[in-house]
Parts: sequence; C-alpha cells; structure tokens
Amino acid sequence: MLEHLAEGRYALEARNAGSATVVPDVAAGRRDLVIRLETSGGVDGQLVDFRRPPDVLAVRTDGPASIRATVQGNLFTIDSLPPGRYNVNALGDGEGASASVDVAAGTRASVTLRSHGSAALEGRVLEFRTSTPVGGVRCVVGPRLGEGRATQLYPGEAWTDANGAFSFDTAPLGDAYVLCSGGAAFSDGVSPVAIGNETSAVVYVVRSLGPKALLGAVPDTSTLYVLRFVYVRPGQPAERAGIHPGDVVVGIDGEDVRALGEPAAEQLLRDRPAGTPARLLLSRAGASVETTLVVGRWQ
Repeated sequence: MLEHLAEGRYALEARNAGSATVVPDVAAGRRDLVIRLETSGGVDGQLVDFRRPPDVLAVRTDGPASIRATVQGNLFTIDSLPPGRYNVNALGDGEGASASVDVAAGTRASVTLRSHGSAALEGRVLEFRTSTPVGGVRCVVGPRLGEGRATQLYPGEAWTDANGAFSFDTAPLGDAYVLCSGGAAFSDGVSPVAIGNETSAVVYVVRSLGPKALLGAVPDTSTLYVLRFVYVRPGQPAERAGIHPGDVVVGIDGEDVRALGEPAAEQLLRDRPAGTPARLLLSRAGASVETTLVVGRWQ
C-alpha cells in the first residue's frame, strides 16, 4: 500500500525479474487497483552518421523515468522495458536523433536513429507581460517528439546576456525545444523550434510578483508546451469555474498564452492575490469555452 500521497493522479510502475508494467493515470486514494505484471520487452537499434557514439535513452511517453541503452559502436540495446510506447533519443555533442517505438510484452522492437547534422541556434528570453529582456538565464536544448516532456537534454548550455540573448554554436537539426530556467525571480520558459528551418527562438518567462494563488486543478506535467489540467479538486476554485479534466488554457485575461508553455502559463495564472478573477479561454475537445476563475488562497 502507498500511503500519504497528495491528491492527484500518478503513474505506477511494478517490476520483478523478467517482467514489469506501468499503470498510468491512477488517482490517489484508489483502493481497488489490480496490477498484472507482463513480460518485459526491449529495443535493438542502429546509429547512422554519428561522428562519435552518443548516449541513447528510452523514456515512456506516459512517464518520466528513462532507461539508458548499452551502446557498442553503431549498435545499441535497451533491455527490461515494460510494454508501452517509448521515445528513444540519441544525445550527442551537436548531433542527435529521436524516434518513437512500441514495445510489446516479450518482444524486441527495432529502430534506426540517423544524425542529420547540426546548425547554429540563437534566441532571446523576454518577460511576457512587458517584453523586456531577461539576463542571466540558463538555456538548454532537448529533443521534441509530440507534446511529451523529454527527460533528456542535449549536451551544452547557454546563458543570456543583458539583452536577453543566447546562442548555441551547434544544435542537432530537427524538432527540438529550448528550455530556459528563470530561477527564483521568473518562471521557466519553453519554445518549440525546428532547428535548421528556424535559426532563432523567442522564449517567454513570467516574473514572480508574490505568493502563488490556489487554482484547485492539477496541471499535466507530462508536457511542457501547453497548460492542460488533468485533475480538478472537488469544491475548489477550478471546479466552481466549471473547469474539466483535459481542458487546455489558451488565453488568460485576453492574452494568447499558447506561446508560453506550461510553466510560464501556470505562473501567469497563479501570480495574483486570492479572490482575484482570471478570465480564461479554454480548449475543450476542440471547442472554445470561456469562463472566469476566482483564485483562492494557497494554504
């Protein structure tokens, strides 16, 4: 029995020798859960056009844990994977590749990861409300496959100057994201980018103005790119506002927040005194929904 869990939804992993399984989206407090262990699987892969062997890791698309591959020359293997869908990422210095694979119980999937070279990437970090540059912020680059939050990052980092500018001399070509850590004064910020087709990125962060308000809804931490709620607490502000699990916040107080990403959008929403209303534009199953959320006091 798992005790003293905070309210919310969890991914549970159970394993023993030769078998494992992951059960996603389990609500805290559930008492009738049955977990059936399935025979684990694996991945066999080939690396093509890499200058030197990269690190290779697999991460389930519905969970944060990653498993490192054994790399020998241009071949790699990943063992003891619970059945499910995985993003497999090759992370090299200035080069990389990613692919999604499905691993079935007792079987091994095959994948080829090909490096397509690198290009320079530059950008700026701006405060969302004022569009002023933010200096002294650390930025990193990671592979992007769909909406999932990658738990691995490419080697290297860049820091913004007084004009909010950062640059990477080499970044792997392809779909990626730039994540900039704002520290105590600012939220984190994230910007999807197609390196090669795009040579610059703008990352927005939100300055912290004071204590955080209570929303009564749990954000989906499996993605960096949108503020989506996965759980609404009964009797709290989000439920009173008519927010549903699965709702995506696309506008706050008339501002389009789709370019903000999850960390900054959440801070923009919570960064207000208790009792303050926030006008929200939500996307719900493809339809637009407007509502007003009156935030509560964080206890």
